[in-house]
Amino acid sequence: MKVAIASDYQSFFMKREMNRYLRPTAHHISNLGGMTQDGTTIEQSLVEMTEVLQSGNVDRGILMTTSNEDVSFNQPGIHAVRCLDAAEAQAAVNNDGANLLIIATDKMDKQTMVKTILAFLEVTDFETDGNHSSTSTLFSERNVDTADLTGENLC
Repeated sequence: MKVAIASDYQSFFMKREMNRYLRPTAHHISNLGGMTQDGTTIEQSLVEMTEVLQSGNVDRGILMTTSNEDVSFNQPGIHAVRCLDAAEAQAAVNNDGANLLIIATDKMDKQTMVKTILAFLEVTDFETDGNHSSTSTLFSERNVDTADLTGENLC
């Protein structure tokens, strides 16, 4: 599955962290928006997300914002949902055909966010490097690594 991920500037570091968690799921990840916190605007992310979803270049999108951002999609070919847990995300895909998940990063802890994204992407079981359990590795509460952000390609 091809997945695009984008954020506003306040959610930039969480987007970076979620990229790390998504890599073991073997999805092709397209990182949209700015490559640094200062270069990330919600407007740029919205335009890029609309383009990749409507073009069919990705199957699903994940937009990470803070709850103070009023984000709505009223575009052909885009069915956006806001979900706060994995059950809502799974139902949105299965029942409503959602292809864009909007997450309020300030309303969820990291573990819930990962579970919600994986449910939206319909990932139920996978192994990480070294055949460790996905639960222990995936839901670790590591600090977000902020070193070497400039110019890093997260894809």
